[in-house]
Amino acid sequence: MILEHAEITKIMAAPDMRTPAGYRNRIILEILYDTGIRAAEMAAVKPVISIS
Repeated sequence: MILEHAEITKIMAAPDMRTPAGYRNRIILEILYDTGIRAAEMAAVKPVISIS
């Protein structure tokens, strides 16, 4: 499936960046678009955060 530039712009603008969930969703969309990773691969990503 190939999307037009206008469609990609509309999808990227959809998440509400004023909420944590919207911010998270925008980051997920950016990763999917920028890397070409499949949705199933993205779902398998485990968060690893170390604050030291």
